[in-house]
Amino acid sequence: MTRQGMLPHLLRNAGVLLTGNTVSSLFGVFSLVAMARALGPEQLGTLAIIQAYASTMGVLFNFQSWHMVVKFGSDALARDDNRAFGRLVFFGTLLDASSALLGAGIAALAAFALAPLLGWDESTTHVAALFCITIALDLSGTPKAVLRIFDRFSELAMVQVVVAVLKFIAVLFALFTDATFPVFLAITGAALILNHLLLLSLAWHLLRQRGDGAIRPASIRETVRENPGIWQFVWTTNLSSGLGIVTKEFDIVIVGGLLGSNAAGLYRVARQFASLLSRPLEALYHAVYPELARLWASKDVSTFRSLMVRGGLGAGSVAVGLWCVFWLWGEALLGLSVGPGYVSAWPVLLWYSMALVVGIFGFSLEPAGYAMGIPQKMLAVHAASTLLYVVILPQLLWTSGLVGAGIAALIFQLTWATTMIVVQRKSSTHGNS
Repeated sequence: MTRQGMLPHLLRNAGVLLTGNTVSSLFGVFSLVAMARALGPEQLGTLAIIQAYASTMGVLFNFQSWHMVVKFGSDALARDDNRAFGRLVFFGTLLDASSALLGAGIAALAAFALAPLLGWDESTTHVAALFCITIALDLSGTPKAVLRIFDRFSELAMVQVVVAVLKFIAVLFALFTDATFPVFLAITGAALILNHLLLLSLAWHLLRQRGDGAIRPASIRETVRENPGIWQFVWTTNLSSGLGIVTKEFDIVIVGGLLGSNAAGLYRVARQFASLLSRPLEALYHAVYPELARLWASKDVSTFRSLMVRGGLGAGSVAVGLWCVFWLWGEALLGLSVGPGYVSAWPVLLWYSMALVVGIFGFSLEPAGYAMGIPQKMLAVHAASTLLYVVILPQLLWTSGLVGAGIAALIFQLTWATTMIVVQRKSSTHGNS
């Protein structure tokens, strides 16, 4: 694909995902508003902690196979080797299934051990352990990769919208029928499971349509032999994702453990509203990664760099405008939507959304690193930045209260982005020397 044709192609894919993400984000906010009014900050915080705990354990123990399938699958398809691609799909599916079952078992058992630290009573602990079923049924890693590689971004967007709308309808019904906490938690888990199953169904339907070579059972040894460095790539990307979940999900658990469920509920509201900034970032990330992988594989470094810079500046400029909306009208928005009891989430919303603005300016750094094949260096950057975050987050929570979580997120994003730019520049220069 030429440089002139590549950018419209990328923008079209990003636009499809952006539409889906925007709609699903809005319905996500609608669902949160309904749950916040039904449960109050305390119970909403408990629900948020349980969901964040399961999400964290899922990422820690469930291999993030989609990175591997996109990277090595793109290489195989670039060589017109459909059979090798089929073996990679089979390998990714094995990783998804085995790690999902292992992760669910460990997470359910660990819930009982961690219950005293999180202030969970016996009934809350049991429902938290039961919620870990969502981990066992998360087989969506390889399906997401398949849909992205073959430009099925409209189907990815459709799944997001369908799940978000159905969840909102269920939450609204629960609100008007005075449902209790377990019902809202069950709705949250059912939405996650439905998302996984829809992605799995769409991807396997696509593979069946492709016919011979679309999926090919093979031994792990054979797949590893024809894809040098695949295990190293899998482990480093999984560890990197595990580190990333600390700032994306586990921070809610930390806030809940140090400041209580009420603070976790306020923080959950702030993060959900801030997600109106970050969801477009996810769309751009998933659209740009396959393109960057193709460009780097074809050694088109100038277009590779141009795509990174232009994409970051464009997305970041839009994010700044949205942050100004939170600054000017965020307090009133919280009061009118989730209620007066959540207005105190406004300061942390401003700080946290500012951190996301920084992340959006540098959104292409992570997919570019994976495309360049430097996951080990990226892992080192993630580890150092996350270590700093883990050290400063409790200190800022103790000294500044809930707003400290937003300040810590901003420091993390600035540190990570700056370090990643330096590492990629050095790696790119070395690779072309």
